[in-house]
Amino acid sequence: MKKFSYALIFVVTICLSPKVAFSGEIKGNIFTEHTQAQAKLESQIHTVLDQSLNYKDYKVIDKQVMSRFKSELESFLNLSDQVRSDFQKEIKTKDSEISALDESLKSLQVETSKLRNDKQSIGFLGMSINKYVYVSSLWALFFASLLVIGFFVLKFMRANEITKSSKTILSNLEDEYEAFRRSSIEREQKLRRELFNEMKKVKELKQAS
Repeated sequence: MKKFSYALIFVVTICLSPKVAFSGEIKGNIFTEHTQAQAKLESQIHTVLDQSLNYKDYKVIDKQVMSRFKSELESFLNLSDQVRSDFQKEIKTKDSEISALDESLKSLQVETSKLRNDKQSIGFLGMSINKYVYVSSLWALFFASLLVIGFFVLKFMRANEITKSSKTILSNLEDEYEAFRRSSIEREQKLRRELFNEMKKVKELKQAS
């Protein structure tokens, strides 16, 4: 009877468990491993159901089969946690890059403003420089600064898009994980009540016989 009880809990949990879905384009070995683990877990669910025995309206699952499924499930959950951790690290890295780009942009803007204010001066290190040469050099430096600023602005915008996308993916993953966790808790509580009722019925039948 104990084996039947365990079978009831695990089979219903397996049948009702939702898949953890990932949105967005994610690259890397960890995601590949996670996808493979998810596929393997799905295959293991079918294997458990196929290899289980019928008992009235229930399925009786062998302990070794349940043990293998538990191992696959733990591996899948560990990979899910690792994917989430990698997302958080990526977001922190992008935030640091954006901060560095902001500082570089501010520095270039200050330097450009300073050059604009001093462009009428032709003194340089105590030397007299031809005004035409000085002005030409100044404008060349100014346009070079604009090119650099444009480059960093584009890079900043790209980094910001990546960060937003990563945050959205992480938020979706956290929402799905939380929904999965709550659903699992609710199913576990429901199964415990059903198991208790079944055990009570069996006990009453034994007493009646």
